[in-house]
Amino acid sequence: MKYIFAAAATFLLAATLLPIQLNSQQTSHVPRYRLVDLGTFGGPNSSETVEFPYINNRGMVVGFADTDIPDPFNPGGFIPHAFRWKQGVLTDLGTLPGGHGSFAIWSNDRGQVVGLSDNGEIDPVLGGPQGRGVLWESDGSIVNLGTLGGTQSLAADINQPGQIVGVAANKIAAPNSIFGWAMQTRAVLWQDGKLRDLGTLGGTDAATAMINDRGQIAGLSYTSSDPTSNCFAFDIPLPLATGAFLWERGKMVNLGGLGGTCTLAGAINNRGEIIGQSNLPGDETTHAFLWSQGVIEDLGTRGGTLAVATGLNDSGEVAGGHNDQWRRGISRFLLEKRSDDRSGNHQQRHVQCCAFHEFEATGLRHLRRLPRCLRTARIPLATRRSHDRFERLCSARIRPGYNRWRNHQ
Repeated sequence: MKYIFAAAATFLLAATLLPIQLNSQQTSHVPRYRLVDLGTFGGPNSSETVEFPYINNRGMVVGFADTDIPDPFNPGGFIPHAFRWKQGVLTDLGTLPGGHGSFAIWSNDRGQVVGLSDNGEIDPVLGGPQGRGVLWESDGSIVNLGTLGGTQSLAADINQPGQIVGVAANKIAAPNSIFGWAMQTRAVLWQDGKLRDLGTLGGTDAATAMINDRGQIAGLSYTSSDPTSNCFAFDIPLPLATGAFLWERGKMVNLGGLGGTCTLAGAINNRGEIIGQSNLPGDETTHAFLWSQGVIEDLGTRGGTLAVATGLNDSGEVAGGHNDQWRRGISRFLLEKRSDDRSGNHQQRHVQCCAFHEFEATGLRHLRRLPRCLRTARIPLATRRSHDRFERLCSARIRPGYNRWRNHQ
């Protein structure tokens, strides 16, 4: 696994609502942001991918930051370490014994952090470091969560009770391994010190997306060896027919789809609702969807060929992105359930999210946690779990000479 990341820096934007007199007749509350550079461990960059960093309800941020140690697997790059940032203090979470690099993905409000660390050994098939899913306890100690007999694993999410989900490789060769690990990759649950394979929907591989506080797990799985097209998960093209699942009390349920050969789950809230994306027949068009109590709702597009749902909170609000009828770029949307809509379907409201060097709050106030800022041409990730703090995180590229940060209202 190579430590290859783009040049960027990580910031925390703490928002306060300040009254601004617009005219003699109207007063509006407009968010103002204080920009906090979270820093690095001596290297140039920190938390510059789409998924990172993450902030919990206690204001603790986790992610990864470059050290000043050159990365032997990425000439010109530097080895990153997982970090925990809290009340102005950036803490290096370190690695497994013998390891070199690590990164943090998620945390709960108890201060437990999950992610990945290499163990200092080389994968005999891939030729790079062996990665292990890890748990950092609140006291900073690190726990190796192991694998299913293979050489790779990753811990992707942890809920408030401390259940952990992710992926792990076994010993069975698989040319279509979801993460390119060369071995079958399975969705797993770590609980009470034990690692559990959650199974598949009939194919060889599966991966988790998220676990809620009730222990319900959403994810994706190959359903067969049939080919698919226009199917991307984690920015990785998937070659085989793929379905979305809900795992609960030992049983994996196929959520169905919209007629194509690719359906992916993106997030689950504490009500058991799941959002994601699904291809229509022919796999040329992809729609966002919401699944609830056995029914899948097509959230449609705004005339384009692609719409994906990437964020969901406990109020049932859905955020995501779509292209237009000319297939240009990505615009953001927010879907809300309106009290006057007897059908119960979602009403779409087109909103602005954060773009390159811009921080947009318009239209997102009803989300209990505002979405992470993303770079240009990226689809926004909105709240995957309810969040009460009015704070935002951004991983933004820095242009020489560019120092004006704009907040549009």
